[in-house]
Amino acid sequence: MILPTIDVPSLPTKRLPEAERQDVLFLSRKFNDMVKYTKNFYADVGLFEECLFAARKATRENRDLLSRYPFVAARDGAMTIYHFAKALDNANGAAFRVPTIARLVDKNLLKDARKLLEDTFPLHVALRHAVAHAAELASNPEKEKDRALSGPYEGLGIKIEHEQATATIEEGLSNRTFFTTHQGQILSYDITKSSADALVEATRTFMSAFSRVSAHLRE
Repeated sequence: MILPTIDVPSLPTKRLPEAERQDVLFLSRKFNDMVKYTKNFYADVGLFEECLFAARKATRENRDLLSRYPFVAARDGAMTIYHFAKALDNANGAAFRVPTIARLVDKNLLKDARKLLEDTFPLHVALRHAVAHAAELASNPEKEKDRALSGPYEGLGIKIEHEQATATIEEGLSNRTFFTTHQGQILSYDITKSSADALVEATRTFMSAFSRVSAHLRE
């Protein structure tokens, strides 16, 4: 995999009122954060693929170790998606605190970027919580019960036939889908190049919303 190129809008502050400049500088930093997390997720996907390859070559002596490697990349991916979403939200909030930007920014493109994120990773907030707090969510029998998935259910290599039966899965992989159980449901995301490409598209769409802003500030 090759890291994507993402153009970041230039937002010079010299033409802005003093009261708007700090938020614009903050916005520029959030642009850079979005690019950073997008590339980090690309790295997560690349690492995941390398780990899968290594796991397939495992011997009896190192199989237990190498089989854990893909989960490291998948867990980090779940955290990275959440951090990307927060950076996007922070950038969006900053844009609308600046009257000059709020007047010129393409609001439809901002919505399109958010929709791309939500369509690709609809469960990213809950998934991040489940991954980040895995031990806390299983700290006593009641919490374990709350986390469990109830039957009947079939999918992702899981089959629960009876309503009374349950399954608690801290982390699992089905091909390139990472999943966990949380509050009685399956949370999952695909750690694939197509998912990484969708994140790139969301970032580029978000950045393109500021083309008129950038042109205005550079006049």
